[in-house]
Amino acid sequence: QAEEVYQEGKQFLMTGDCEGARQLLASLGSYKDTAALLAACGWQEALAHEDTEALLEAHRGFQSLGQNSACQDIIKQISERLFTQAEELAAAFKLEEACTIWEELGSYEGSALLLRRGQRALDWAAAPEEQRLLKSANRYLSKSLENVYVCEEAYFVIPEECGSETRFFIYYPGGRDEEMSVDYLLYDMMNPSPDTMAIFLRQNGLNNMREKTGQAIDLLDRVAAECGLFAQEIVVAGSSLGAYPAMHSVVYSDEDYGIRTDCVLSLDAGSDWMEDWLLLSEEDCRKTARIGTAFYLFESPWVGMNREGICRMVNTGNTVTMV
Repeated sequence: QAEEVYQEGKQFLMTGDCEGARQLLASLGSYKDTAALLAACGWQEALAHEDTEALLEAHRGFQSLGQNSACQDIIKQISERLFTQAEELAAAFKLEEACTIWEELGSYEGSALLLRRGQRALDWAAAPEEQRLLKSANRYLSKSLENVYVCEEAYFVIPEECGSETRFFIYYPGGRDEEMSVDYLLYDMMNPSPDTMAIFLRQNGLNNMREKTGQAIDLLDRVAAECGLFAQEIVVAGSSLGAYPAMHSVVYSDEDYGIRTDCVLSLDAGSDWMEDWLLLSEEDCRKTARIGTAFYLFESPWVGMNREGICRMVNTGNTVTMV
């Protein structure tokens, strides 16, 4: 008898009759996954009240019903709200709660990638002083710069106050993976943008751009975690040959870390974009257009410039501003 009522209640739920399903399932107590299905019956109330726990239970309930199209539409609505809640929690560095949501959402909108980042950020935030990047032993020019640190891979500029208004910036220097120019480094570090946490890579990774992007994001996540922050959107810049890894990092940051690049600043791209094997492919251009990244190209006089890569970006739907 209980099984018949259970199956009938599931059918009501799969056809969208939540009230009918509730009336049937309420009599079954703890039978099978009745509790999750009852939570699914109340998904609209949970959505209206922004009730995270109830939404998580409703999500589990609908997931148990399989690939029914009506259920999938509801799951999408619940997932969208939960994902937004996770973003808000992460912005407030409530990562344990955010990770609970990302774990439930699985592959939705890169949740699995964000879960991995969030769990590592929690570990870094709890690390003892001797294991931190932002420790006194790593201060750079401590007598003249109050907010700059250094490690083997990068320099870090930390804003005086970190909070919800903090933005995140990654810089790829010029050269063929050469050490960053100290003169250029000091110019930027003495003139930081307010409320911005900046990672200045010491080498640009021209020959291993995906690996270098991963290194940059890992460093950013670690430094941000030590400051009680979690980056969900970044700005990147590249000077000269560093423009190439900066542009490619948009795709790698999205695919490997679930982090969006708001815009790319290219400062006088090396050889006037003549090294076409380093340009974004048409497939990658379509990916950056989907992500919605804006490209600002600050270039020298255009005589002799290779415009092929720039035209490809525009023709695939990217926003490109030439200066």
